[in-house]
Amino acid sequence: GRCVTYAELNARCNQLADYLLKSAYGHEARIGICVDRSIEAIECMLGILKAGLAFVPLDPEFPKDRLAYIVEHAGIEFIFADDQNRELFSASSSLQIVSPSEVALDCERSNPNVAIEPDLLA
Repeated sequence: GRCVTYAELNARCNQLADYLLKSAYGHEARIGICVDRSIEAIECMLGILKAGLAFVPLDPEFPKDRLAYIVEHAGIEFIFADDQNRELFSASSSLQIVSPSEVALDCERSNPNVAIEPDLLA
């Protein structure tokens, strides 16, 4: 596996959070994560939480119809999925699927300024 320092982890999480914040997802948005168990999965989880959003883990071992059911009923509009797991999700005009490695490295690396309220999902 890939080794990173805490500073590198924090910077990458901030980049993912910045990307999501620029994508204008509301505080109640649920973001799917379908990546293999790795540092990339941790980066996605922390980046989503830093953006003040909630994440929904999507196990790539689940059948496609089960994943579709979870996506639909959780109201997921955005999924971080690595390249080998993208094909698990049918193309939909309302569903955006992005590989975390595609997120621009020029996104903000500093901590996001997000107000978190106690009654929000995140």
